[in-house]
Amino acid sequence: MSATEVKRLRDKQRWNQDTLTAKCKEGFVGNYAQLTPEQRYHIQAIKKTGSNQTEIALAIGVDRSTVSRELVHNRGKGGYRSKQAHQ
Repeated sequence: MSATEVKRLRDKQRWNQDTLTAKCKEGFVGNYAQLTPEQRYHIQAIKKTGSNQTEIALAIGVDRSTVSRELVHNRGKGGYRSKQAHQ
């Protein structure tokens, strides 16, 4: 990952944190959106590169806790499977 890509991801993370803070102030906490099949595919592909949960979350535009929950709920002997997760 290049320095430019890392900077872009960090800027995006700051924006996500600011947005989340604003939503918390509005009483928007606890609203969970289901991941799309494309997001699940990206989680699987990015995970294979060795990226951590924060990097995956930044890449697909969701909160790290969403990625964490997704990986825990949809893992098996062979690791995370995006097709199984969406069934």
